[in-house]
Amino acid sequence: MSPFDEIDEDLGSAEWRKRIVGLQVTYAGIGISVVGFAVLTAFVIRSVGSPQAPSASDVEFLRTLSLINAALACGAVLPAWMVPRALLSPRRLAARIARPGRRDAAKTVAMRCFEALVSASLLRGACLEAAATFGLVVCLVGGLNGVIQSRIEFWWNAAPAAAALGYVLCTIPTRSRITPRLGEIVSRVRPLLEEAPPQP
Repeated sequence: MSPFDEIDEDLGSAEWRKRIVGLQVTYAGIGISVVGFAVLTAFVIRSVGSPQAPSASDVEFLRTLSLINAALACGAVLPAWMVPRALLSPRRLAARIARPGRRDAAKTVAMRCFEALVSASLLRGACLEAAATFGLVVCLVGGLNGVIQSRIEFWWNAAPAAAALGYVLCTIPTRSRITPRLGEIVSRVRPLLEEAPPQP
C-alpha cells in the first residue's frame, strides 16, 4: 500500500473527518471575517456618500497609510510562505516524531504530520488575514475622510483582502486535497525515522 492510499484510508475514519471539518471551519472563519469587514467598509463608505473635495492633508495621510499597508502586505508574504515551509521540514518533523514507542506507529506518524500541516496552514491564513484587515482599515479611513470616493486609486488597499479571500477559496482543505500533500510529507519523513538511531 502506498503512502497516498494509506493516508486516504486514514482520512476516511471518523476521527480524521472531525479534524478536517475543524480545519474547514477555521478556514471559513477567516474568509467570513474578511468578507464581513469588507462589506462593513463598503457600507460605511456608501453611507458617507461623496463629500466635498478632500483636503491635501487628508490625501497625504491616506497616502502614508497606503505605504504602510504596502509594507505590511509585502512583509506578511515572507512569514506566510517561509515559516510554514520550516514547520513542514521533514527533518524537523522526524525529530519531533522519533520518540520511544512511536516510531513504528504509522497512524501516529501521519497524525503528527497532519498536525504540522494544520499549523502551517493556519499560520499562513493568519498572516494573510492580518494584512487584509489592515488594508480594509485603510480603505475605511479613506472613506470616512472622503478621500477614497474621489481618489479611486486608493482602493488598491483592498488588494490584500482579495488575496486572502482567494487563498481561502483556492486552498480550503478537503480530503482530496489533503491526501496527496500529507502522503508526500509522510513519505519524506518515514525514511528519516528509519535512519534515526533508537532512543533510550
